[in-house]
Amino acid sequence: MRRIWRLVRLVAVTLVRTVALNVAAWRCAPEERDALRAAHQQTGTQRLCRILNVEVAVEGTVPAHPDGLVVC
Repeated sequence: MRRIWRLVRLVAVTLVRTVALNVAAWRCAPEERDALRAAHQQTGTQRLCRILNVEVAVEGTVPAHPDGLVVC
C-alpha cells in the first residue's frame, strides 16, 4: 500500500509542478524564464526526493553558474 501511495504522490507532484511551471513561465518576462525554471526544478526535485525517501547530502560549494546543472 505504501508503494501505491508513494506512486500516486509522485505522479501528482510531477503533474502539479509541471502545470505550475508552465503557467508561471508563460506569465513572466522571457529574460526571467531560465531563473524561474531553475528555481522550480530545484524545489520540485527536493519534493520528489522526499517522496522517494532519497537522502541528499551536499559537500562543498555548488557552482553559481546560471546555465549549469550539477548531477552526481
